[in-house]
Amino acid sequence: MVTVAASGKVLLAGGYLVLDQQYSGLVISTSAQFRTHVCLHSATDFPSVDSFAVVVTSRHMQQTWMYRICLIPRFQMISSSQNQSENRFVAETIRLCLKFLLLTRSAEYILSKLQGRDMLINLLSDVCFYSQHHNLRDAGLPLRSSSFPLLGDRVAAAPTFMSSSSSSSS
Repeated sequence: MVTVAASGKVLLAGGYLVLDQQYSGLVISTSAQFRTHVCLHSATDFPSVDSFAVVVTSRHMQQTWMYRICLIPRFQMISSSQNQSENRFVAETIRLCLKFLLLTRSAEYILSKLQGRDMLINLLSDVCFYSQHHNLRDAGLPLRSSSFPLLGDRVAAAPTFMSSSSSSSS
């Protein structure tokens, strides 16, 4: 398993335009952290010699996104029909990471390292990462991500970077 942690950031200007390199933004760092755990696991559907699954889970957003990645004969990423909603930021991050990996390693090398296993990615964050600690305290709930679902409507102030469909409906 690999775990990576990054400081939280507050985007002061630029919005999601900063995802396009031609735009800039102003960002400051916070002490709250966002962590990602990545591990390999026995194939969820069926072991394959030319493809694998990437399963991304976010406890805070209470969502899971699944993708089938085919590397041979060419790179192809297929979103699972089981996805509750699309998350273009998760999908684009996976796509860019795999494209970069394919620039440095061959598809055959990558598949040989996976050995028929799927990639599981778990997204975790400090309670303060989503600026909801005051809502948890006001509700008398413990400061843990598992308390977020108990907030109900009070979570409305959480950032809407979840998906294009859910952010456009708010």
